[in-house]
Amino acid sequence: MSLNKYTQLSYEERVIIENRLKNNESIRSIALKLDRNPSTITREIKRNGIKTKTTRINKPRELYLDSRHYRGQPKVDIIRTKRDRYYKRLKELNIPRYTARLASKLSFGRIKEQTLRLNTSSYLGTKKYIEEKLKLRWSPEQISGRLRLENNLPYVSHKAIYHLVYSEGLEKHLRRKGRKPRSYKILKFNSTNRDKHHISERPKEIDELKYYGDLEGDTIFGLKTTDRILTHVDRKSGLLSASLVHNYNAHKIAKQTKLDIASVFGEIKSITYDNGIEFSLWRVTEKELRANIYFASPYHSWERGRNENTNGLIRDFLPKGTDFKKLTKRDIVEIANLINNRPRKRLEWKTPLEVYRSQSVALEGLE
Repeated sequence: MSLNKYTQLSYEERVIIENRLKNNESIRSIALKLDRNPSTITREIKRNGIKTKTTRINKPRELYLDSRHYRGQPKVDIIRTKRDRYYKRLKELNIPRYTARLASKLSFGRIKEQTLRLNTSSYLGTKKYIEEKLKLRWSPEQISGRLRLENNLPYVSHKAIYHLVYSEGLEKHLRRKGRKPRSYKILKFNSTNRDKHHISERPKEIDELKYYGDLEGDTIFGLKTTDRILTHVDRKSGLLSASLVHNYNAHKIAKQTKLDIASVFGEIKSITYDNGIEFSLWRVTEKELRANIYFASPYHSWERGRNENTNGLIRDFLPKGTDFKKLTKRDIVEIANLINNRPRKRLEWKTPLEVYRSQSVALEGLE
């Protein structure tokens, strides 16, 4: 059984728990069905179930008798039957009665209580922290996860933060959803594509995120496609480098790549690009950086998922249609710093910068 990191149980999962408890299935078998830790199921039943209200169960008189004195007599079977019935009922009464509808109601009530608690004096620091991080474009889940590491502030769940956002009109700080996928031009197979290393040639260690220094790269265009932001992302840590390149061409991209890698990542092992013409001088880059360069398949943006996702984070600050000529290089560095200092769930709520720095890597180009 592969146990994932803990997430809140859904209503559908609670229905499965309810039905399987009615079938007298064990906690372990229910956990196996839901791919959950058995302690999660036990905790759910204990927190969101209701114990049956009843008077105490009187112990049958026969249980005080020593069955050894009645060996070979019918009395022994009577004692054993009543004993088994007594302990079975005792066990049943100690198990809370569980229904999915009631469990969801109790869970929602606790979330609502947390939201109301944010308006009390003891939670003012937490509320201020939440509002500050929302303005930095952190998601409620990122804020909640980071609060677990902030020992000086009371913790609230991400669902409580969502309630706060919608109740106080803070939706404008939430990241937008439903972006259209990026469109790609048809790949022309010409001399620049010959001898390229396809992504299928990459060592499996890169896919398994074993090492730091395996990057993904791309460019983002503004109002005019001649102005680009060059981005590189470390696959393991998510650390980002971003630079503004006006009136781009392959030579400028290759030159800026060398500068960015040296100032942000230091020595690297590989870069994976798409098939854009801006990377046509890949041989020069490969030689200068002493790193292998690979290319994804045409129209397969998911093969560089880390970079595509990070470019989406940049688009939060610079929506499509933004005139990059009005931006300065400092503007781009500040955006990169905000993203690099944003906690990530997959990093156990540490930031990409914290994780990369923990590897004793010099980061001269970042704050």
